Amino acid sequence: MALLALIPHYLVRAKKFSKYVTYTAILLSCFIFFLPIIRGFDGQYTHHLFIDAEITAQGTVILECRPHFGDSRSFILVSESPELAEAIKTHAEYFKGSYFIHDAVFQSNYRFEKLQSVELLKIGSKRLVNDYSWTTDKLQGTTALLIP
Repeated sequence: MALLALIPHYLVRAKKFSKYVTYTAILLSCFIFFLPIIRGFDGQYTHHLFIDAEITAQGTVILECRPHFGDSRSFILVSESPELAEAIKTHAEYFKGSYFIHDAVFQSNYRFEKLQSVELLKIGSKRLVNDYSWTTDKLQGTTALLIP
């Protein structure tokens, strides 16, 4: 790596800016090592998931999230929000006691490859007024389907 940083020095050693070119090349070569650390610090990834939602008589919203309709991998989110329940009732398909949402948009927040939280951003094409967020201790089930 040190040899790669010194190549610009030998190319412009007769010029008056050779010292600046050398320092810049050394800094850029050191930056290559820090780039994976910087990128892994705060990662946000978008996922399109299928939701099977149930709204209980008390108003509790239970969201079973899967990659696709027939997939067995799932995780469950629970919310007490009446706004979320109303948004699901208006924008989802109701069938035999459950609401089906075919294209819900989630954002998963990672810090150094460890899941921190999940946010529900959209139900179908409808952007939610509030972003609903759950931390990892509120998630039930497997979150392996959210790994980027």
